[in-house]
Amino acid sequence: MAVASGVSALARQTEIAISRADRRAALAAFSAPTLVINGAHDPICTPAHHRLAACQQRETFNDCGHFVPLEDPRRLAQCLHRWITERVQ
Repeated sequence: MAVASGVSALARQTEIAISRADRRAALAAFSAPTLVINGAHDPICTPAHHRLAACQQRETFNDCGHFVPLEDPRRLAQCLHRWITERVQ
C-alpha cells in the first residue's frame, strides 16, 4: 500500500505529521470509554507512545507493526467485537 501510494504521498503525510498540533491534553481530558490497539513492532506509533495515551483499555498485538487492520484483521475484529459487546451489556 505504501509503495503504491508513492513518494509524494509519503512527503505529504510526513509534512502533516510534523506540523500537526499536539492534542495529548485533549486526549487526556476525553472521558468516554476508549480502546487503544497497537502493534508491538510499530516503529511509527510505538507501544511507548500508546502507553502515554489516556485510555481505559489497551491491546498490543505482539506480532504486528503499524498496519494492524491489514496484518491481523481477524484478531482485530474479534478484539473490537469483544470490547463493544462488553460495553453494551
